Amino acid sequence: MQDELLQFQKNDVWELVPQPRDHNIIGTKWIYKKKSDEQGVVTRNKARLMAQGYSQVEGVDFEETFSPVARLKKALYGLKQAPRAWYERLTKYLLTKGYARGGTDKTLFIKYENFKLMVAQIYVDDIIFGGMSEQLIRQLVQWMESEFEMSMVRELNCFLGFQVKQMKDSFFISQSKYAKNLVKKFWA
Repeated sequence: MQDELLQFQKNDVWELVPQPRDHNIIGTKWIYKKKSDEQGVVTRNKARLMAQGYSQVEGVDFEETFSPVARLKKALYGLKQAPRAWYERLTKYLLTKGYARGGTDKTLFIKYENFKLMVAQIYVDDIIFGGMSEQLIRQLVQWMESEFEMSMVRELNCFLGFQVKQMKDSFFISQSKYAKNLVKKFWA
């Protein structure tokens, strides 16, 4: 939880202010999640402070008071505009680093440098990337770590519920962990 709050401070997400009488107050809630590897072994416990975006009702004021309040300077997880704000921030950053956005898939970013291809694929706050040059890969990791709080930068073995096994000249992708969880949930 402390890491999450430090990131908010580092990124200047909010400031404490007296409660304005003419504004809705959007609550927050801590969400806890265990991150696990492809074998299901817990590799990280994660805490995320989420705004209760479902309470955002345009044009409605509440009489309840809370003190102190934090005035958001940037979008917070859970707000309706948060995914778009994150996508726009990340997109702007990648474009300044010489990446081009995909024509059909706007979450795909491509860079060619010295006849070497580098690709980054984004799904909300999960990013996978790879390329033909170790130097370009290291460069992207360095850039991203200097700009964003990143965790688990390593060889891809799990993404969006898929297990990925990388071989010398190929990939094997499966959903065995997902299938096992379904069996456990419905037939155990």
